[in-house]
Amino acid sequence: MVLSLGLLLIGGTILLFVLVAKKIANPPSEDSVQVSVPREYRGCGEHALDLADGEALRDISYDGVIARLQVAQPDGGTQIRLVHLCSGKSLGHVTVRHRLVEFP
Repeated sequence: MVLSLGLLLIGGTILLFVLVAKKIANPPSEDSVQVSVPREYRGCGEHALDLADGEALRDISYDGVIARLQVAQPDGGTQIRLVHLCSGKSLGHVTVRHRLVEFP
């Protein structure tokens, strides 16, 4: 009993080190955006998210099959896009412009 638990502990430790070394050896490229899709929608297929020059993905959240993307604009504003996960189609967007308001 003790021997089998010891072997299980050593095997798990070795597996952990191998997975960490593999992750360090193959880092993701700086141009890629990695997004984790909820498990129930992974069968929908893969779709590319095209961002214009100067745009950056700030945040992503999910509501069923709809992904809500928060994209930083080059002019300093923010755009919120709604994307259907299974079709990859954009359902709409809202652009928020940040303005500095000076009070007298």
